[in-house]
Amino acid sequence: MQHLDTLWKVINAAGTVRDLAQERKTYQFTVNPPTTLYLHTEHAVVTVRRWLQPKIEIRTVLDVKIGWRVQTDQDDAGVYLVAKRRSVVGSMARGEFVVHVPRDTHLILKIENGAIFLDNVNTTLHIPAPVTADEPIYLESSKI
Repeated sequence: MQHLDTLWKVINAAGTVRDLAQERKTYQFTVNPPTTLYLHTEHAVVTVRRWLQPKIEIRTVLDVKIGWRVQTDQDDAGVYLVAKRRSVVGSMARGEFVVHVPRDTHLILKIENGAIFLDNVNTTLHIPAPVTADEPIYLESSKI
């Protein structure tokens, strides 16, 4: 029983350390659709969800919070968020971005070594193969 109690203490301490090293933040931008979202990040998982509200909301979870530089901006054309890892302390940093955008938002996603998930999609996506690794991929969609 004493070993089990010690194990629980270790697990709780590890959870506390993780919470101290992690930063959770929500960015909200009121927009007049149609608008554009430009998101540039690296070593992160990005989930995009469309909704009916006239705002863009970006929820972030950044591991090793001192390892990130995040900059946001908004103008008449859209919303911009760039999240880059710092050169030394950011090498172990990972991030998660959950993005809610109005249905008619144009998305420009520049993702380096990451993943993109599109939620609540009701379309056919055409994804051409890039000629080079650095060539942008332009998605075309058509309604089902």
